[in-house]
Amino acid sequence: MAQKPLEMNGTITKWKTLAPGLAIFTVKKDIPFETFIPGQYTVLGLNYDDTSVSRAYSIGSAPEKLADGLEFYVRRVPVPNGEVALTHLLFERQAGDRIWVGPKSRGHFTAEHALHAGDPRSVIFVAAGTGLAPFVSMVQSHALRHGSANPKHYMMHGVSYEHDLGYREEMSALMGNKYFATLSRPTDSWTGPTGRVESHFEPSKIGALESALGLEPGFIRPENVVIMVCGLQGTIANCLMDLCHRGFVPEERKLRAAFHIPKDTAPSFFFEQYDSEPIVDVKNDELMASLRARLVAAGVTLEEPAPVTG
Repeated sequence: MAQKPLEMNGTITKWKTLAPGLAIFTVKKDIPFETFIPGQYTVLGLNYDDTSVSRAYSIGSAPEKLADGLEFYVRRVPVPNGEVALTHLLFERQAGDRIWVGPKSRGHFTAEHALHAGDPRSVIFVAAGTGLAPFVSMVQSHALRHGSANPKHYMMHGVSYEHDLGYREEMSALMGNKYFATLSRPTDSWTGPTGRVESHFEPSKIGALESALGLEPGFIRPENVVIMVCGLQGTIANCLMDLCHRGFVPEERKLRAAFHIPKDTAPSFFFEQYDSEPIVDVKNDELMASLRARLVAAGVTLEEPAPVTG
């Protein structure tokens, strides 16, 4: 849908190309945010012809670094039917160019939302590609405030190729073996884990994942951990479907209703997705029955479905 031209209110101050079509860049807003919560997003926009295009991006830097601007981790995405994607315009820009930034930060995909004050559990961040951005903000923020990464934070990052591992050096230095990088298209020189990031929650692999992260066998359960996932629909859906075996239940309202999860059952699976497609086909009766059975086998009590009347 065409939008009115925007009045630019920010400047791209840094641009770092990691690989073709993959970059980290910094934007300084003319009137900066006072602060934001790590994990939140804002909207970026650019003009073209007599219109504009905008979309939400997770902020990849910590609020403690606001004086340096807001950092974003982006991939140039293809768009069908001749539409103009914001990333196509972004990758024509460079440091010094102007950009529009939304008036505020938004979103509830934060560690504070997933784990309320006093909750002793750990958090596993699961990112596919540029879905890493909100988690980088969370890890950086804690390190800047406390001098080190949170020992209860674990990070999984899945990409296709080794050069796609944005923030790898920084996260490895801050998190040690709590940072888990996996490649779906490794070369012979890669000696680390392989496969899509969500595949490591499969029942046959989750034990090896716990070992790699320094966790006791069977530790990845809702009483010990909450899961936060950021990425595309397939990543989120496959994570949830496999983690049903361990009793993880989603926060998202429609999924909870489809699973027949009681209102007083605390969520343990949170997600942020970049597309609007439902992550699971809740109208697929066979699939939903299978997932409910996995939850029940893992010890989750479900409600009986309401009777159909009329």
